[in-house]
Amino acid sequence: MMSKRKTQLDGLAVLSIPWMSRAKVVAAMQQLCRREQFDSELWSRLVKRAVVIAHSFTAKDVARIVSSMSAAREVDQAFMRRLLRRFSDTQVLAGANPHDMAALAHGAAKLGTELPQDVKLRTLEVLPRADTQQVCLIAGASASLRVDGFAECLEAQIERVLVDLQPMQISVLLHAVASFEGMSVSSSTSKVVQMLVDRLPERVQAMDSHSLCLVLSSLGRLGVVQKDVQDLAMGELLPQLTSMDGHSVAMCTNAISRLPAVRPDFLESVLHALRSKVRTLDGPSICIVANALARMEIRDVDLFHGLYDVLPRSIGKLSAKQLAMLAHAWAKAHIHNEDLYLILAPLVVRNAEQFGPREVAMATYGFAHFRLDVPDVYAVLRTRAEVLLDDQRFSRQDLLMFANALSKAQIRDSVVEVALAREVLGTQAQEHLSSRTKSLYGLTI
Repeated sequence: MMSKRKTQLDGLAVLSIPWMSRAKVVAAMQQLCRREQFDSELWSRLVKRAVVIAHSFTAKDVARIVSSMSAAREVDQAFMRRLLRRFSDTQVLAGANPHDMAALAHGAAKLGTELPQDVKLRTLEVLPRADTQQVCLIAGASASLRVDGFAECLEAQIERVLVDLQPMQISVLLHAVASFEGMSVSSSTSKVVQMLVDRLPERVQAMDSHSLCLVLSSLGRLGVVQKDVQDLAMGELLPQLTSMDGHSVAMCTNAISRLPAVRPDFLESVLHALRSKVRTLDGPSICIVANALARMEIRDVDLFHGLYDVLPRSIGKLSAKQLAMLAHAWAKAHIHNEDLYLILAPLVVRNAEQFGPREVAMATYGFAHFRLDVPDVYAVLRTRAEVLLDDQRFSRQDLLMFANALSKAQIRDSVVEVALAREVLGTQAQEHLSSRTKSLYGLTI
C-alpha cells in the first residue's frame, strides 16, 4: 500500500504548486486522476501551473496527462486545446513514439476531443512500429483518426499482430474496423474481418462483458451473420445482466440494437435490467440507451420518461454529439417530451459550432419532428450547415436528412436547394426526398 505522503496532495505540497517543476506537475496530475474522489479545486490549481510551463512539456508529458484525464473522465477542453497546441510543435511531435501516440489518441478519443491534422498524420506514421497493445489503443480511437491511408495501414497492422491477440483485443480491433465510417469494404478489409471473426468462437468465453458487447455490435454493423458467435455471446452475457452497472447495460443495449435479430428472452432481460438501473445512468449512457431503443423501434414510454427524469443532473456535461443524439432519439422513437427540447434548445444554440454534418442533421430532425417553434435553434443549425456545405463535408445521407427535417418545419433554405441540385437530383438518392421536401422546393421527380 502506498504511503499517505505519496497518495495525497495537500498541505505543503498544495502550497508548492505555483513553483512545481514540469515533472512534478505531470506526476501530480496523474496521481490526482487516480483518486476515487476527484478534487476539482486542486485540479484547477495544477492546470494553472501547467499552463504557465506548457512550453516545456515533452510528447510523453502531454500523453501522460491526457491519458490520466481520460481515466478520470475529466473533460477540460480548454486545457486539452492548450496541450494539443504544445504537442503539435514540430520538435515535440517529431519526438513522439508509438507509445506516446497511442496514449494520446486513446485518451483524446475517450474525452471526445478532436485531434489536429498533424497529430493524426504522426499517428499514422508511427503505426507500423507500434506493438500489439499500441495498435489496439490506436484502433480504438480510429473514428477520430480520419486521414487518407489510415484504414489501409490499420488493416496491415492487424494482420501483423494477429497471432499475438488476446480475446479482448480481438473485440477492440473488430469494433474499430466496423466503426471506421467511410472505409471502403475492399477485399483486404473483408479478409481482415474474416480473420478476426474466425478467431471468435473459441475465444468468446474468455471475454468480459464489455468485449462481448463490442463483438455483438461489430457483427451487426458489419452485416456479418455469425449466429453461433451471437448465441455464445448472449449466453455469456445473460447471467451477468443483473450484476452489471448501468453503463454496461447501456453498452449491451446498444450492441443488440445493431443486430438484425435478437433472442426474445435476451431482449426482455436487457429491458428488465435497464428499468431496474435507469436511475444510475449518467448522461452518455442515457444517450446510448435512447438511441438504441429508437433504433430497435421500441417505444417504451415509461422507460423513456425514466431516462428523462435522471437526465437533468448530467445534461450540462454532454458533448455536442450527445446533445444531437438526444434530440434525434426522442423524435425517432416518437416520444413527445416538450420539456426535454426546451432544455436542449439553449444547449444546441451554444454548441452548434461544434456540430458536424451528422449532428446538424440529427438535431434539426429532432426539433422539426415535433414541429417545435424554435427559430433561434433552426437559425444556428442552418448557419452551421451553410459552413459545412461550403466545405463539402455533408454526406448525401446527412444532406437528405437535413433537407427533409427542414421541410417538416416548413423552412426552405437556398443553400440546401443548391446542394440538393448538385448532390442529389438525378441520382438514386432523390427517391429518399420526402414528398413535403419535393413540394417545398418545387421538384418534379
